[in-house]
This record gives sequence, structure tokens and C-alpha cells, in this order.
Amino acid sequence: MNMNNNNDGDDNDADLKDNESDGFLPHKVTVHITNNMSNHELGIDCKDKNTDFGFQSLKYSGSYVFTFRPQFFSGSLYFCKFSWPNVVHSFDIYIQDRDEETCNSDCYWLINESGPCMVAFNKYTSINCYTWNKVNIRNRKLGHMLDA
Repeated sequence: MNMNNNNDGDDNDADLKDNESDGFLPHKVTVHITNNMSNHELGIDCKDKNTDFGFQSLKYSGSYVFTFRPQFFSGSLYFCKFSWPNVVHSFDIYIQDRDEETCNSDCYWLINESGPCMVAFNKYTSINCYTWNKVNIRNRKLGHMLDA
């Protein structure tokens, strides 16, 4: 998968490898998001309650990557808005309780019109697809959207 952006919320531990812990902090997690829609450019805006990684635009097969350290006790949540012409969806791209064992240190997502699919590379490669979050956006214009 092509990775053309990397945002790292933690620059203080550059001497540790991404999958290592310093004994006190959990290991880093890297989320890889790939546009799997050949007919749409994909707009992405990912954040948690403290950090907004900013708007990104991806052509087909383009990837966006961000890295963070999960909370020591379960509770990390990162969510994204996904947009393409005349469409906006949201999805919780990392939920610690759901993803920490499946992803370990790397979470791979393929974004499709029907919803995001997590690709897990464990003993066997598996794909688990999800539906979009249910959102009521009546009469609201969301932050960044790709124009039609």
C-alpha cells in the first residue's frame, strides 16, 4: 500500500521502534487508510478528542497514515469524516477495545462506498467490513468536503 502522509502525535520517543514500548507507555499504533474507490477522490479528516490531523485528499489507491500511542487503559478513540462529491460519512477508525488485538501496531483500512474494511495480517489475512456511523447532518455543512 502506498503511504504518502505521516502524522505522528508523539515525537519525543524517536529512538524507539514503532512496535516497541519504553516499559511505561503502550507501543505506537499506525493507522493506514487507503482509498479503494476507483471512481472518486476521497477527502479524509481524522481526529481524536485532543488532536485533529487535518484534511487530506486521496486519489484512488492513495493512502494516508497517522501514528499515535493508545491510552494505557482502554479508551483511545480516533474518528474520521470521509467525503467525495455529494457524500459525507463518518467512522470510528480506531476503537482501542475493538482494534488493539486485531491491529497490534498497524491498522489497515480500505475505504469503499459501502463502508470501511479492516485488513488484518495475522496468521491468515482477513477482511472485516463495517457500515458507516449513523449521522444526522440535516441542514449542516461539515468542515471540509470535496466539491462535486
